[in-house]
Amino acid sequence: MIGKVKVVSQEDFDKWAEDLAFSGEGMTLEEFGAKLYVSKACVTCHKVDGSNSTGPPWNNIFGKEEMLSDGTTIIVDENYIRESILHPMTKITAGYQPVMSTFQGILKDKQIDALIAYIKSLQEDESLRNE
Repeated sequence: MIGKVKVVSQEDFDKWAEDLAFSGEGMTLEEFGAKLYVSKACVTCHKVDGSNSTGPPWNNIFGKEEMLSDGTTIIVDENYIRESILHPMTKITAGYQPVMSTFQGILKDKQIDALIAYIKSLQEDESLRNE
């Protein structure tokens, strides 16, 4: 049996391993988002069973009007979720402390898209999933 070995720097290997582990290859966006929910530790602060934690629960939140800490309201849509992941201190949900760190530079666009798809999949109202 013949094989090839490619010697690369530790940095190149780490990048290759990360890309492989977090590419979502062979998964739907929702499945990839569910994997990221655990692997990126979102599960630590955001529950999907409706229970409260450090951050707002994710189930049935998409399409919902949320009160922000400054008294304004916002509809939880794809743009709001993306902004909350990349700039979490911009719009704080009322009743929660501003403790979330930014994931800017940590999550790739496809990973954010997958988390959004996962959140949308947690809707009881099927009509909201496709908005």
